[in-house]
Amino acid sequence: MKLAKLFAIVAVLGLVGLAQAKDKGAPKPKSLQGVVKSVDAANNKVVVTVKDKDQDVTTDANTKVIIGGENKTLADLKAGDKVSITPDTGVAAEIKVAPAGGKGKAKGGEK
Repeated sequence: MKLAKLFAIVAVLGLVGLAQAKDKGAPKPKSLQGVVKSVDAANNKVVVTVKDKDQDVTTDANTKVIIGGENKTLADLKAGDKVSITPDTGVAAEIKVAPAGGKGKAKGGEK
């Protein structure tokens, strides 16, 4: 009988630990902060300058482009736009443009 209670207590503690681990959720993806150098909307490519180095960014039909809080298209991006691209590797899921005249990263981006 005592052994059954012990197993029950261990099982409950294990479930509590599992529930706490799920609450933490997946880590937020890192974002890439830079300035648009060029846009090739036909080929789903953007070149972004990050710390004086050009970086190619691949997009697809699911990539969200947000400018001024509104959904836009890749063709709406312009050279010189300050952007935050998530995730920082692989195919871009989201590209946010910083407000004109704004300092730092695009609103909502992660470091």
